Amino acid sequence: FTNFNNGVLGQVWEFTFAKDKENIFYIHNGHGQYLDVFEGRHKKGTPVIQWDYNGKKNQKWHLTPSDLLETIKSIK
Repeated sequence: FTNFNNGVLGQVWEFTFAKDKENIFYIHNGHGQYLDVFEGRHKKGTPVIQWDYNGKKNQKWHLTPSDLLETIKSIK
């Protein structure tokens, strides 16, 4: 998906299937940064940051269908 405000590489996001499980994705931008749950924390309100790929659970995401949109949730 893309942020349509200016569409620069850092705001263009791509979903890539994780090889170990179905319906689990890595989400990364054009600069090679991945969405990452900060320090792999479990606490509600933990920031989601951009980080280099490490393949850990805090960088894996699951898409859940809802009535209007897909919901993106960390598998952490």
